[in-house]
Amino acid sequence: MADPTDTQVLEKGALDTPVVASTSSTSSQLPGWARSMIDGQFKKLFGRPYSIDKAIELLTAISTLSEVSDEDVVEIGVMYAYYLQHHQKSQMAAELLLLYLNQTAPVVFTPISFQFDTSTRRAVIPQSTVRSLPNFDGLVCANATVILERAIQKRLDNAADLHPGSAASFTRPDGSVENITPAISPMEAGGTETIYFDFNILLPVDEKNPIKQALGTITVVAKVIVTSTPADTNSPQDSNNSWLISIDSWESWGYDEGDFEWNVLSVDADDQKNQPVGISIEDLLPSWLPGKKRLLAEVNKVFPDLEGLLEGFQVKDKYMHQIENKIINLPDGFKYHPKTYEIFIEAWDLDPNSGACRVKSEFKKSN
Repeated sequence: MADPTDTQVLEKGALDTPVVASTSSTSSQLPGWARSMIDGQFKKLFGRPYSIDKAIELLTAISTLSEVSDEDVVEIGVMYAYYLQHHQKSQMAAELLLLYLNQTAPVVFTPISFQFDTSTRRAVIPQSTVRSLPNFDGLVCANATVILERAIQKRLDNAADLHPGSAASFTRPDGSVENITPAISPMEAGGTETIYFDFNILLPVDEKNPIKQALGTITVVAKVIVTSTPADTNSPQDSNNSWLISIDSWESWGYDEGDFEWNVLSVDADDQKNQPVGISIEDLLPSWLPGKKRLLAEVNKVFPDLEGLLEGFQVKDKYMHQIENKIINLPDGFKYHPKTYEIFIEAWDLDPNSGACRVKSEFKKSN
C-alpha cells in the first residue's frame, strides 16, 4: 500500500502531465502510480487499506441491496466513522455510529461528545449542543406555540370532553416515564393543568453541519404548566366570555428516532431512507496533485459509476438488520457486537416570561 504522502514514485514530469491512456472507457487503464495513489488515499480518508476495485464492488452491492458479508458491513461502518471524524469533523456522528457497532475488544468504545448508559443503552446529548444551533429555540417556539394554543382552545371549546383524547406516555432522558391519563380539563372553570405534546423538527443547519449529520430530524417533547383565569365579566352561555392564560413553566426535551440507519431500525428490512453520505470523488486524489483535474476525468472514464456510488453511499436498514446483535470479528482482531440504542437530548427550561415562546394571553371560545 502506497503512503499517500510519499511522492518518490511521482516524477515531476509525471505530476505535471499524468501518463494516462487516451482510449475509450472500455479499454483505458490508470497507470500503476495513479492506482497506488488512489488506494493510499482510501486509507487516508477511511483509516483502512482498501483498493479502488474492492470499494467499487462493495459500493455497488450496497447500492443494489445485494448480498454483503457481515464482516464487510461492519468494516464499512468503521471506515465511514473514521471519515466522519477525521474529514467531516463530525465527532458526534462518528461516535453514534461506533456506538451502534459496539466494539467489545480489544477495548470497549466510550463516546466523549455525549453520555452513554451501558446498562440501558441510552445516549443523552447535552441540550447546549442542539440549542447552540442558529435559531433552534426560535424554530422550537414557532412549532410549539401553535400546538399549545390549539390545545388550550380545544379545552375551552370542549370543556366536557376528556383531554387528551387518549392515554399517552413520554420517556424522559433519565429513563423515567411521564404518564398522561385523559381527564376533564379545569381550564374553562379556571385552574391549572399540565399539557404535554410533541412534534418533529429538522435541525436548522446545512447538511454538512456535524450535529445535523448526527441527528437530522429530532422529536421535541414539551411539558407546559398552564393556568386559566375566567374574566370577571363572564356569564353562563355568553359567547363573549374570555379567559386569561398564563404559562407557569415550560420544560422541553428531545429524542432522535434514527435518521441514520444504525440507531433505530425500520420494521421493513429493505427500507431505503434518503440519507446520503456525500463523499466527493475529488477526495480520492490529494489536493496538491498537479494535473488533478485531468486525472479525475480519466478516473471517471475508467470507473464511470464511482462518482455516483460515493455521493449516494448509504448503509441501509437491510444490512443493519443483518448484523444486529451478532458477534463479528474482523481480520485485524477487533470484535464488534452491533446493537441499537436510544438517543435523548437532555431537558431544558424556557422562561415563560421571556417572550421567547409567546403564547396568547387571552382566549375566547371559538364555537
